[in-house]
Amino acid sequence: MITPSNRIWLVAFLMFLMLLSNTLFVFVKVSEIENDHRIINYAGMARGTIQRIVKLEMNEEDYEKLATDVDWIIKALLEKDSIHLSDKNKNEYDRSITKLNKSWVELKTLLSNHKNNMPGATVREVVKKSEECWNVANETVFSIQHLLETRVKLVNSVVTFTIINVVYSLVVLFFIRIFIKAR
Repeated sequence: MITPSNRIWLVAFLMFLMLLSNTLFVFVKVSEIENDHRIINYAGMARGTIQRIVKLEMNEEDYEKLATDVDWIIKALLEKDSIHLSDKNKNEYDRSITKLNKSWVELKTLLSNHKNNMPGATVREVVKKSEECWNVANETVFSIQHLLETRVKLVNSVVTFTIINVVYSLVVLFFIRIFIKAR
């Protein structure tokens, strides 16, 4: 038969395990977020670099190194398997990056055609495609930001639950102490 004292200690032990598991969960999620913050930065770098490339092409300056950088950034974003998103969010992320990649490839082709004075690759067309790519890049940055903000909100919920758990544990420990002193 379990005595009232043993029940209280059992409840306290279970609360301690919950608190420990919540703390570990928070550390894991914060670590994931720390690793994923680069994703927004990369998407923003791609957005800005693409516009710089267009400016350089319009001024007949070399941009090949920058184009290689954008290719690398987008490839890194496409292959970002280490991000920890739900399947729904992962699909949204994949769609967003794929759309950015497609827009970039189309712009890069148009830039090459412009450089080689190909028909249909006018300055007007390059600027138009550049604006489309800018909009896609903006959508991508905001989409990724939204996904990561959602993850931060989840961590905040767990932190709130953990704080409530700590307060509740302290109250229970206080009553355990009173119960033990009364015996």
